[in-house]
Amino acid sequence: METVGTITFDAGYLPRHVDDPILPSSGEELAAVVDEMNSSPNEDCDYLSIAVIDSEGSHVAQMGVGVRAGDSLGCLYYIGSEGDFYSKGTRAADEPVAYYDFGNERLFAPGSQIPLNAVKHALIQLFDSGGARPSSVEWQEWHSWIVDLDDDDEAKEQYSVPQAHAPGPDYSDPPF
Repeated sequence: METVGTITFDAGYLPRHVDDPILPSSGEELAAVVDEMNSSPNEDCDYLSIAVIDSEGSHVAQMGVGVRAGDSLGCLYYIGSEGDFYSKGTRAADEPVAYYDFGNERLFAPGSQIPLNAVKHALIQLFDSGGARPSSVEWQEWHSWIVDLDDDDEAKEQYSVPQAHAPGPDYSDPPF
């Protein structure tokens, strides 16, 4: 990823962050938001949105982070010039993982939960690289859902799950 000029990180997970976003000055400050979310129960706001913006105001990348209070696992969703990717965890799962962005459901790929230390390390890499997809996490592609109409004209959700879910990386001993 090539960046020119100044990169800004605009983050938020609470309604107040719409008008007063979190503007971290380091990767460590960005990663500290995960600890804040993990210690503050708010079931309607457990999704962190991070926009990576260049000096001209254009979005370079976006990261979605799911973190539940008191949980040791979280999920990542990265959108950049290479495409859309979800973190790949070590456990296979059949159902997507739901987090909530101001009460609105945000789905993450099945099997996308990784340890919070790995989530935080990825956010530090995201910041330090100017918005490039973190290399410390294994990624998977996944199309969150397809809405189809059945014979009764009622919408039903059909989840698109990856064909095979090979064991993911070993996060038991993170490299940091």
